[in-house]
Amino acid sequence: CQGVVVDSYRVPGAALDALRASGLFVAVIDDLARWPFSCHLVINGGAQAQGLGYRASAPDTQFLLGTDYILLRPEFRARTPRRPAGVVDHVLVTLGGGASTELVDHVLGHLDLVPDAFDVTVIRGPLMVDAARNEGASPSRRTVRVLVDPPAVHSLMRDADLAVCGGGQTLYELAAVGTPAVALQLADNQAESLRAVVASGAACLADGTTGRSAGGSVATVVQTLCAQPDRRAAMSAAGQRLVDGAGAARVARVLAERFARAVEQPASMSPQ
Repeated sequence: CQGVVVDSYRVPGAALDALRASGLFVAVIDDLARWPFSCHLVINGGAQAQGLGYRASAPDTQFLLGTDYILLRPEFRARTPRRPAGVVDHVLVTLGGGASTELVDHVLGHLDLVPDAFDVTVIRGPLMVDAARNEGASPSRRTVRVLVDPPAVHSLMRDADLAVCGGGQTLYELAAVGTPAVALQLADNQAESLRAVVASGAACLADGTTGRSAGGSVATVVQTLCAQPDRRAAMSAAGQRLVDGAGAARVARVLAERFARAVEQPASMSPQ
């Protein structure tokens, strides 16, 4: 028995059915719930997952849905409760591996409008487009540290009093370490997840359109949170309730158990 894990928007439901019909053990990471699944496992660790109406076309399809199954790196599993400092001294800006320099500058410009005195660290991802600027360069009036693809983001997130982030995986990493987040929707497929995380109390949403001009209210939201230490503390606690960082271990355990069963009962490999 062999297995395959699929993580791509480009693989249609019919192709997943064909993989299973070929005798493979099939697990899929999916956040759209577009069709009935015949896979053995369907994994969606997003906060919105249980409300997406997933359907199965095979009797043994198992769904691992919700933040108990969010796939984070091992360092996010080791966590201790935290209470944010009374004063915001440091803000982290992390907008995803492919965010443009223009978008980063846009956010820094909004942070310049906040009267509170804090430093900023910017994480530039490896796929960031128009990445001509070197580490350390920034147009902001503040003290800004720019790091290109740092090897360890866990400590950077943990050390921040507040973060401005995109609406993808980073939002869940920040929740796991208890860092209050001001989130921007940077892609259409982030909308449902963002709404669910904001509803949990772990983040605030910065208004603005998707894309380069996102985050029109960053300054307003950040200034408000700087003045509300109790609210930041509540956001921190809500994030750590939402994400405990052990999702990858749970998924691995279920995956190993289901695969072992498939090896013992090869006749069950094809959907009924």
